[in-house]
Amino acid sequence: MIFTNNINDIINIDKDSFYFKKDYSNTKLYKYYNSLISGFEGNRVLISKNNKVETGNNVLHRDLEFSKKLNPYISRIKERDSLIIDNLFVFTDDYGDRNICHWMTEQLLVLNYLIDILNTLNNYKVSNDSSSDEYKVYVLINKNPRNSMFQLIRDYLSKIPLLESNNILEVDLQTGELYNFDNINGIYNSINKFSILSKNIFVGNSISNNLSSLYSGWNFLHNRLSISNITELNYNKYLTPLSKFKNFYMSRRNLLDPSKKTNTRVMENLSEISDIISFKNYIEVFTDELNSLDDRINLFKKAKNIVCELGAGMHNLLYCSEGVNVYVMFQKNNYSWLQEYFPLFQNKKMKVTLLVGETTSNQHNGNWLNTPWKLDVFELNKIPNAV
Repeated sequence: MIFTNNINDIINIDKDSFYFKKDYSNTKLYKYYNSLISGFEGNRVLISKNNKVETGNNVLHRDLEFSKKLNPYISRIKERDSLIIDNLFVFTDDYGDRNICHWMTEQLLVLNYLIDILNTLNNYKVSNDSSSDEYKVYVLINKNPRNSMFQLIRDYLSKIPLLESNNILEVDLQTGELYNFDNINGIYNSINKFSILSKNIFVGNSISNNLSSLYSGWNFLHNRLSISNITELNYNKYLTPLSKFKNFYMSRRNLLDPSKKTNTRVMENLSEISDIISFKNYIEVFTDELNSLDDRINLFKKAKNIVCELGAGMHNLLYCSEGVNVYVMFQKNNYSWLQEYFPLFQNKKMKVTLLVGETTSNQHNGNWLNTPWKLDVFELNKIPNAV
C-alpha cells in the first residue's frame, strides 16, 4: 500500500489501494479504487480492482482464512448486478457492533476520517459550483447490530455535519439485502441486493486502538459533531428528565434475564448488592436500555456520583463532566482491564473509589476476564448515602 499524509490525495490518487493516517489515536483509513463490496455467507467481501480479495484483521472481518475460501467464487460475485456510486465509507467489521466498548474503541474514531472526506468533497463541490453525484459520500453500516447499539451508531452518524441521512446504506448480512431509511415515512426501503461498485471505497480501521488511547481521539471527534442541541427526554422508567439524575447506579441487574445475558462475568449476589445501593438513594439505571446518544449525554453530563460495575458500560463515563465521584465494583483478576480506564479517570479528573470482590470460579466463556464473582456487602460502606 502507498502511504500518504494529504487528505486531498484520498480523492485524487487513482491507485488500486493505499492508506491514509492522521493522529486520530490508533487509526488508519484504507482506500480502494474502482472496487466492489458485496456479501458472501453472511460476511462482507471487498474485491479490489486487481481481483484481490481484501480481507483479514485489518480490513473487513477477523477470519484470516476467509480469503482462501472465497477465491473460487470471485468471478461469480463480480457478475452480480451492482449499485454504482462514487464514494463509499465502510467500517472495519461488524465485530464492533457487539457492545458500546467495542464500538467506541474499535470503530467510532474513524468518523474523524469520514468528516475529513465530507469536508474535502464539499469544498470541491462549492469551488466547482456543482451538484454532481461524484461529491456524494455514502456510508455502509450493519442493519442488525446488537439491539443496544442499533440507535447509538445511527445517532453518531446523524450528528456529522454534511452527511445526508438518505446516504446511509444498511446491509442485512444474513439476507443480503441493502436498504436505506425513509425518514419521512419511517420505513426501510430495499434498494438492491448487497453489491456495490464504487470508484472510491474508504475503509476506516481503528481495531488496533485501545481504551488507554481512546480519550484524546474521542474528545477531538466530539468537538466536530453537532451535539449542542440535544433533545431532553424523560427516562421511560421514572418519567424524570435524565439530566436530573445527579446520583445513579449503572446497574447490570437486568442482564440476569436469560434473554439479555451477554457473558459469564456475573456477580453472584448482584440482586442483593443492587438493593443496598438503591437503598442508599442511587437511582438504578440500565444504560443498555437508553434509547439514544442524546439520552446518554443528558444522563452523564450533570452526574455528581456514579456507582458502576466494571464492564463495557463504563465507556459512557466519557460523557461525564470533570470531577465526578465514581465507585467501581470489580473482581481482583480484572485489575489489568480496569487500568485501561485510568487515562479517562485522569483526563476527567474523576475521584475513583474501588470496591474489590473475589472470583468464585475459573469457568468462563473463552475470555478469562469473564469469570463469576462475588462482592462482600461490607465493601458498600465505601459508598456514601446520596443526598
